[in-house]
Order: sequence, then structure tokens, then C-alpha cells
Amino acid sequence: MKSLSHYPYSKSIDGEYRFVTDKGVEYIAYFNKVPIESCVVYNFVFAKSTVGRYGMDPRIRNTILSIISDFWDDYEEVILFVCDSSDGRSECRMRLFHYWYKILNNDNNVTKIDYSVEQIRAAILAKKDNCLLPLAQKEIQELFVLMQGD
Repeated sequence: MKSLSHYPYSKSIDGEYRFVTDKGVEYIAYFNKVPIESCVVYNFVFAKSTVGRYGMDPRIRNTILSIISDFWDDYEEVILFVCDSSDGRSECRMRLFHYWYKILNNDNNVTKIDYSVEQIRAAILAKKDNCLLPLAQKEIQELFVLMQGD
């Protein structure tokens, strides 16, 4: 993953990553620790801190994937990714995330499990040898079943 051309990024003491694109768009990314029933997952969040649409830039994808790889260098935890649904584009974001996953999983050592309920799209990512993956998978599935019942 480190070999893909990406933007330089910084990591603050509290774990927030920042990078700026060639077009001056700043992004932030971070991992929130989320305790679920009997294990912990890390919710991965990234967003532009600059307003507007600036077109496709593969280095943004590469930078996000590099940040995830760096996170796994420090923590072998399950990552939860929830697609923003506030603008009705969660399905589009999920397709993009699936494409990114294929690149992240180039050595076939990452598992992705998708979840959806109504307009909410989410996935968990984990290294295949992560012993907490089955437990996290079960508990997140139960959470989505509960959400479906509302």
C-alpha cells in the first residue's frame, strides 16, 4: 500500500490525520473507538474540511488507503466504515468504498463484510487473521437487525 502515490499527511497526537490535495482541498481522517457488546471496533471517518466538489483524484484514495494501512501497523483492530447518508448518496459511497477495498486487499489478507438497513450502508474491514472478526461481525449484524426493527 505504501507504494501507491499518495499525498503526504500528518498525524496529530490525538490520532487525527490531515492532508491537502494539489487543488488545495484539505481532508481530515480519524478512527473513533466504538465499544460494542463484548469487543471494540474503530469507526473510520474521513471528510473534506474544504467546501465544494473538486473532481476525481486517485491520490485521495491512495492516501486514505495508506492511512488505513498505517492504522493497522499500530492496531490490528476491526474497522467500521459507515457511509454518510445525509445527502442520499450512501449507495454511491459504498460502491466507491468497495472499489477501494479491492485495491486495499491486493494481497488477499483483508476481509470486508457489508451491512445495510434502509439508507444506511456500512462495512467492516479486518485482517483475515484477526481473532475478533467473528465476534465483531456477529455483534454488528445484531445491531443492524435491531435497527431494521425500528
